[in-house]
Amino acid sequence: MVAHLNYTDTGDFNLGDIEWEKESVRPSSCMKTACEKFVQLLRDQHVCQMQREPTCEGRVLDLFCTNKPSLVKAMSTIPGIFDHDAIVADCDLRPAFCCSLT
Repeated sequence: MVAHLNYTDTGDFNLGDIEWEKESVRPSSCMKTACEKFVQLLRDQHVCQMQREPTCEGRVLDLFCTNKPSLVKAMSTIPGIFDHDAIVADCDLRPAFCCSLT
């Protein structure tokens, strides 16, 4: 990943056995390998998972991952559609435009 670029990825990752405060996986997880690989991938790429509030059945399934956590001013959840709460993030992001010379 290019360090000066802003990277953000959000969505339902269905990895509810990760304890994000510790970045560890619950020992009883039936998806232990997938969870451990995901946590390691984020570490290797210097990406932080910012969402801490449960979004479905008391678990953090919906994630907000970024390589620039200082740009996240506030984060919360609101009632969403179906069985998941929605993530609301207030971020200091600006679009970058590229001009084509063709």
